[in-house]
This record gives sequence, structure tokens and C-alpha cells, in this order.
Amino acid sequence: MSNNQLFIITGEKGRGKTNLLIELIKILQNKNISLSGFYAKGFWRNNKRSAFDLVNIKTGKSIPLCKSQKTERWEKYFSFYFNSEALKVGNQILNPQNINTSDLVIIDEIGKLDINGEIWHDAVSKLISETNIPMLWVVRKTFVEEIINYWEMTDVTIFEVGKDDAKTISGKIISLNK
Repeated sequence: MSNNQLFIITGEKGRGKTNLLIELIKILQNKNISLSGFYAKGFWRNNKRSAFDLVNIKTGKSIPLCKSQKTERWEKYFSFYFNSEALKVGNQILNPQNINTSDLVIIDEIGKLDINGEIWHDAVSKLISETNIPMLWVVRKTFVEEIINYWEMTDVTIFEVGKDDAKTISGKIISLNK
């Protein structure tokens, strides 16, 4: 059982979870909240999600994370091919040694692959077991309960796209972290 404070931004697929997260990140940074982690910036082609870049919140640097188009030496999970270099970068960003001065660790997104032992699974498990730093995860609505149960998270606050705005969320995060 984990005593880490966990905030979740949830919503259905393609409903603006990451856009809400980016807005929230700006507000928290303007309030001098130290953030680490990453978000996945999405790209569209022909009205379909075609790729994601992994963006380091601390540095602003990005690296191609995955594409729907077959890419040599990238590993296929479901309908996307993942860049192993980006997975290394993401896991390094989440290393407890790299986030120990942060007020909040952000991970966009956690899903089925993670609870099946892939993508960010090991890094998330290590964060939970080795730190008490509050975390904010972006999780598709259909996986929220399963993910909370998998990591035995008990101190969870859930925010939903369309119901909660970035300003309200930032206020709650700041007040719960005092």
C-alpha cells in the first residue's frame, strides 16, 4: 500500500487530458512549484492521432516517443511503434535521484501497458517505493480504478477533463501539498 499523494487527470481518449495538463503545468510553474516528469505531446494526421513526443517538463526538451507509422527498430505496442531511446529518457527523468528536489512528479500517461510491466512500469514502481513525492498521472478514464488498485494507491484525488479546470486543480494541488 502506498502513502504517496496521487493526483489523476482523467477523461476519455482524445478529450484534452494533455492540453489540460499543459495549462496546469504553466500555472504551477508560475507559482514556483518545482515540477519534474514529462508529458506526451500528440500529433494528428487525417483526424487520427499519428505520433507523440515525450517532453521533459524541467528542460522543455522533447524526443519522438511513438508513431502509428512503422518505424525500423521501434517496438510495437498496440497500434504504435515506440522509440527505445525515448523510453530510456523517460525512465531517466523518473529516476528518484533526478526528482528528489521536486514538489510534484508528472507522468503523462499511465495505462494498460504500464500495469502489464511495460513502458513506465518499473520507474513508477520505484518512485512509489523509494519516494514520498506527490505525483500527478494522466490516466484514461477506463483504466483509473485498475491503475489505482494495481499500485495500491490510497491517497488519490481525481480530476476530470470537462469538469475541473487548470486553475481549480492547481489550487487543490497546492493546498493538499502544504
